[in-house]
Amino acid sequence: MRGRETPPRVRNNIWITIVFVDIIIYSSVGCGRRKYICEYRQAGRQAGTNAFTLVEVLITIVVIGILAGLMMISSGSATDKAEETACLNNRKVLQREYNVRHSTEASKNFESLMDEVLQAQNRGIKIYSSPVFYSISDICPAKGVVAASLPDIRDSSRVTVACALHSDNLDDTLFVQLSNLLNKEDIVDIHSGNVHVTDLTSYFDTGNRAGNIEATLDSTGVNFGQYFKDYLARITGLDMSSYPWQIQRTSLVKQNGNYNYTISWSTQKIDNLQKGDTISVTRYSTETGKTETGTAKVTTKVNGGKTIKVFDMTTFVPD
Repeated sequence: MRGRETPPRVRNNIWITIVFVDIIIYSSVGCGRRKYICEYRQAGRQAGTNAFTLVEVLITIVVIGILAGLMMISSGSATDKAEETACLNNRKVLQREYNVRHSTEASKNFESLMDEVLQAQNRGIKIYSSPVFYSISDICPAKGVVAASLPDIRDSSRVTVACALHSDNLDDTLFVQLSNLLNKEDIVDIHSGNVHVTDLTSYFDTGNRAGNIEATLDSTGVNFGQYFKDYLARITGLDMSSYPWQIQRTSLVKQNGNYNYTISWSTQKIDNLQKGDTISVTRYSTETGKTETGTAKVTTKVNGGKTIKVFDMTTFVPD
């Protein structure tokens, strides 16, 4: 059976490379060596052969290896793009199915409708759900967690669906709903020495944070910040380690047993920034329910004996 011929472009590139390298080698050797090469090639031509030198054979092998590597890289990129496209299509199906069901079953709440939407699919496993938030695995072919949420709890007709891996950035409403999870009682059971924390309220009522309006909970913290971050990842399936966030009370007065907070976050990695650098930040108020974007400066503070990078929200400038 006749083998497949090498494409002309590839064949030409190989020969060009061989000739180029051969010229370099030829020009770099001494006069006696050049004479020997010429005599050797002349003898080869007289014998009616087109024999390759050892160097030419090695160069050919190297070029073929490079071309094969480029083909593998191209194949990997095509696979990533295919997975991203499939994930986007799957999210569109979820959102469209939700909208259809909401239009015919408006009396049902967000969680119930999302349960029905997921059951109608041939893929997807629920990780966590609340009246405003729903996270799912096995929707994204690249294993990214897909999360649906309500931007406005009073309007269940509007739902956003994002992928932690393929969305340009997680929708702001997802951060709002994730931060609201931290307001639930008994969400965690953290022991650090003699300190016992079960929710945000007990965190801010503990130690020197109790009467300090400037006290914050930072995701970059080595103790409680890490615990709360791990909790969010464990409950929702979303890895929040790449997104720095900060929570601060707006008042020392409680309402219905809880404080009001401002929750600030960024989709930039703060570890790569220096003190004084500007970082894009989104800020959400639990009291007003409003979200605003802007910039703030990066600063440092000592936490658990370690210097960490955090937002300085006193420098926040709205867009």
